[in-house]
Amino acid sequence: MLGVCVAASAGEKSVRGPASLTQNFVLGLNSVDVTVSFESVQNLSLVNLGLSALIINPLDPLLLSRLPASVTIPSAFPVLVHIDPLPLPLVGLEFTGVASVILYTTDLHYTPGTRLRLFSAHNGGPFVDITEETSAGSYRVRGSQGEFSEFMIVTDDRDPATIVNTKFSRLSSLMTTHQSAIDPTLFATLSGHYNDAHADWLAQDIDGAKAGIQAFLAAALASGPAEMADVWRSTEDVTDIDGLLRSAAGTLHFSLEDARDTDLDGVYDFSDNCTLVINPTQCDTDGDGYGNHCDADLDDNGTINTFDLTPLRAAMGSTGSNDADLDCNGIVNSFDLAIMRDAFGGGPGPAANLP
Repeated sequence: MLGVCVAASAGEKSVRGPASLTQNFVLGLNSVDVTVSFESVQNLSLVNLGLSALIINPLDPLLLSRLPASVTIPSAFPVLVHIDPLPLPLVGLEFTGVASVILYTTDLHYTPGTRLRLFSAHNGGPFVDITEETSAGSYRVRGSQGEFSEFMIVTDDRDPATIVNTKFSRLSSLMTTHQSAIDPTLFATLSGHYNDAHADWLAQDIDGAKAGIQAFLAAALASGPAEMADVWRSTEDVTDIDGLLRSAAGTLHFSLEDARDTDLDGVYDFSDNCTLVINPTQCDTDGDGYGNHCDADLDDNGTINTFDLTPLRAAMGSTGSNDADLDCNGIVNSFDLAIMRDAFGGGPGPAANLP
């Protein structure tokens, strides 16, 4: 292992309770802080957690074969993190619910609309997206798990709708697999919330789908061990069903926002230069980040007013690329004047990454 332990934020925990542990790894030119947090844990220590990290080949065909198509390993951060708790029968790691894993690195930088995500795999199996939160600045990403193994930050260029469909399918599959071990009343409740969320998703109601998944998470969190197993042990003799379902639902909730297309123009909000106005071509002749369809501010002073009418009138009848061609149909005419009138008194946008 190339990693060097610099600091840990928590020592050994022999009493069950919430706790976290952070370890820094310096791997040649790369570095990463790995934080693992627990809602309730017993016997947490650096030794028991089995935390390690190593540099990998971003073009390794064996690793890439375990990733979905259009998911790649960034060359700026080719790092694989292992969490492999020792299977000690009496003093091994044991936690209840979910374990959150946070990777923080200055080698990658967050930008709005970033496609960097946290993926995890269990026992050499396929990697799946577990991302639940990303934050600005140097890249920090959080996901949760009901089990451990391998973690890495990847670039996910899949279509956001495909990602959401995949996560709905994964959550449904987990529920089906473990149905016999879930209290029937709880299962019916979870299924109802899942079905509501999925129906809203199919109806393109992102807010409704997110509310359904939030209700699913609340119901799972409120359940007890008699209704659904919620313990993971390093000996892996039990299955943390609660952790698996909540982790799958949590990352689905995150990805639903990615798939929002408020104006239904086929361009997702995170990359749409007119989030509230249909602009499927993303026409932006002045290159200011606001698409022409929502940018009647021709003098770029932040307000659409009589000063913008002058250049629009001057451009009337002109063809070709023109900032005054607000509907991007190749000619400045009365339709563009109508767009300016509707926007009068306001400002340009809103647009992704801009006000």
